[in-house]
Amino acid sequence: MRIGKNMFEFVVIILSATIVVFYQLPPTGQAISVPGEGIVQPEKCSRPCTFDGGAGIFDINENCIRIKDFYDKKYCCFDKDCAANGKCVEGKCKIEPKPDDIVVLYEDKDYEGEVRVYSSYNSDLGNDDFHDRASSVKVKDDHLTTLYQHENYGGGCRTLLFDVADLKDIDFNDKASSIRVWEKFEGVILYEHDNYGGNSEYFNKRDESLGDNCIQHDKVSSIKIAPGYEAILYEDGNFEGGSITITSDIQDLENIFGDKVSSIEVYPI
Repeated sequence: MRIGKNMFEFVVIILSATIVVFYQLPPTGQAISVPGEGIVQPEKCSRPCTFDGGAGIFDINENCIRIKDFYDKKYCCFDKDCAANGKCVEGKCKIEPKPDDIVVLYEDKDYEGEVRVYSSYNSDLGNDDFHDRASSVKVKDDHLTTLYQHENYGGGCRTLLFDVADLKDIDFNDKASSIRVWEKFEGVILYEHDNYGGNSEYFNKRDESLGDNCIQHDKVSSIKIAPGYEAILYEDGNFEGGSITITSDIQDLENIFGDKVSSIEVYPI
């Protein structure tokens, strides 16, 4: 069967129109879906740019973002721009928690909103764009974490062995700026108030001066101890003065050794 010139030109026009429909560039800042290719970001996204003499990268809205800010603030154009368990959603990396994550911080109460995942120390949550943003937290079984009010593990602190659906319940909503994570509870937790309230800090070895810690001197009012461990509490620094040995949880030390502790030793029994 022969195809005449006019028929051939008609077929070419139809095919060209189809290609235009599927591959035309989207309006600025919008992504499109291309059959067989998934989501394709705007043409400029991820391309280099310059501003005020500095180097940058175009974001999904085709704004020129300083290179350092692009990565520090978790901007993205594609999933590959994010961490291993992250997805690029509307130009920002969103972390998807996994069952084996040790500590997951959530932006909103009841484990909602943006998340950040931690398995070790982090001295400044601002590097993850999560300074003073945590409102709930999940902690893997048999692990524990301490949240600190300021970067570099300063200010008030809360040590957690369990999930907290609303950090307002422990007066620590939108306050965490640094974090420590431990894989196993092998020591003691000292609490500022009775009934395990107020500032709280974890110790798994001896410490000659609580004044150098969040819990401070003469502030301990309750204590939790891991099974198989004991704590020797001293009235003075450098393991001096009166002392008492504790082998189990005590929710109120007032009539035993309350507000006296200045140094501590921790040992397996």
